[in-house]
Amino acid sequence: MKHLYCLISLALLFCQLNAQKNYKQGLVVLSKGDTLHGWIDYRNWKVNPESIRFKKDSLSEGFQKFTLEDITMFQITGFDMYIKAIVKKDMSPVELSALTSLPPDSTITDTVFLRTIVTGKVLNLYELVDFKAHYYIQDNSKEYIELIYKRYFNESGIGLITSNLYRNQLDKYATDQKADEKMVRKIGRIAYSEQEIALVVTALNKISGGVAYTSDYNKKGYVSFFVGAGAMYTHLKFSGENYTLSGMDFKSKIVPVITAGMDVFALRNLRDLALRVQVSYSSTEYKASKTTTSAFPTIPGDTLEYDTKQNNFTPSIGLFYNIIRKENFRYYLGAQLGLTISSYPTNRLTRFAYNGKSVTDNYLDYEKHWIIVNIQTGTVINNKLEIGLTGNIAGSFVNYSYILGKPSMYTLWVGYHFK
Repeated sequence: MKHLYCLISLALLFCQLNAQKNYKQGLVVLSKGDTLHGWIDYRNWKVNPESIRFKKDSLSEGFQKFTLEDITMFQITGFDMYIKAIVKKDMSPVELSALTSLPPDSTITDTVFLRTIVTGKVLNLYELVDFKAHYYIQDNSKEYIELIYKRYFNESGIGLITSNLYRNQLDKYATDQKADEKMVRKIGRIAYSEQEIALVVTALNKISGGVAYTSDYNKKGYVSFFVGAGAMYTHLKFSGENYTLSGMDFKSKIVPVITAGMDVFALRNLRDLALRVQVSYSSTEYKASKTTTSAFPTIPGDTLEYDTKQNNFTPSIGLFYNIIRKENFRYYLGAQLGLTISSYPTNRLTRFAYNGKSVTDNYLDYEKHWIIVNIQTGTVINNKLEIGLTGNIAGSFVNYSYILGKPSMYTLWVGYHFK
């Protein structure tokens, strides 16, 4: 029940944090040209915003609300940059459930905040998301040109037609830049998505020698590998109906641990979440003894000594929430599910009785594979140095219904991240 309360509390904490304001450092450029530096309530917008909250002091309660009429640009440091633009956008649907036969022209003019994806010498690339994704390019003419992608049914209403005009639009710039055949073939099959279009626009800019800006989607670092080492405090307690081991006091130990893994960050709208794949190795030894009470006053009780050594290799997978995520610092909290692969080079019960000594090897039938659930928290500094604390909340390696052997393991470790 205690573990259940812990997991429920963790889930509630995540919900609470998601509901809170998320002010990040940034700047806004006012319509009259002034630039203000401060803090922007960054909401990881799935749909492009029409207004933002801004305050100069991160500790102040009050904020200013800026709309499309007030500012021409805003940027959240280390995250996204938006610019005000007047664009023409195609309003025809692309979801299958909303498609019709080819509709009449459905282009409208709108004033929006465009999210900047790539800027460079040849082309700039922007994104607008309302009920669908729109992508815009901008060349030396400074005009915002929508990359056209349409889906509709044919006149019979049976066949589905997909119009990938955006490929032809990009192919024109590839021809102008004298791109190689490999680039031309790539343009001929790219999907209408930020990742694929951004790679092409970036490559076209590099032909002419200049990429000034790329969004997070195009920066390396979505996978961060790490190695680490630390110290694990471990304790073992047996309970249940096994009279021999029940009540034994196993001395706590501190043993070394080595670990390695990788963090995989989700898409930009979920960048506060990270998936961690990790493997750890440790070797522990538990020793305990107790003296039993004899039924006969003239005969001393037996002294029991139990000694077990355990080598653990644990691959795990976890989901982590970055409670604080700044450009050079993040603090996370999350849960891991692991499969511990164990060997037991020592598993010995020694009984000292009045009539001699007896030794039983392989006294208990331990699990070779057992599930463990961990809670992990920590900080990552400068995207390099990690200081983490891991504690298990569930997991047992004893294969008996009448006895529970639950290890308690708490690890303080330091890791180094490679980009």
